[in-house]
Amino acid sequence: MNLLKFKNRTAPNPVGNSNNGKWKSNNGKIHLPPVEIFIDEIVESTQLLYDADGKLVFSEIVKALNQNRHVRLSFRNIENMLPGFIIEAIFSLHKKFKENKIEELLELVDISEDDKRYIEMKINQAKRARKMTRKQRKMEKAILNDPFIW
Repeated sequence: MNLLKFKNRTAPNPVGNSNNGKWKSNNGKIHLPPVEIFIDEIVESTQLLYDADGKLVFSEIVKALNQNRHVRLSFRNIENMLPGFIIEAIFSLHKKFKENKIEELLELVDISEDDKRYIEMKINQAKRARKMTRKQRKMEKAILNDPFIW
């Protein structure tokens, strides 16, 4: 079953008169048509409770981003989501792609403003935690390599 769904929509910026199946993004780069990923079809639920479900969604997003496809991640019918899902599905993208690519190509759709803010908050918390961990590792390494401490 193909979990990536294409919608026949008019793109905002088709290239030339015959667009040859390619689309322009806001920064003028040319991309293939957008991909819509429906979370409720992937996890077969309206509840986003499990990290494993986040990993399934993550893998579908990665497939599209690896092809430089614009992704419309649909939260239609979703009633609840837990932080573990968000971390696995969306924050994990930051380990694989540069932030500007994610911001350019990933769009959250069919989602309330409150839920968008919740996702942003959880992603920012995870970024701060990761940054702190890096600082801690650097400090530990510096301490372990300091001959005057030992």
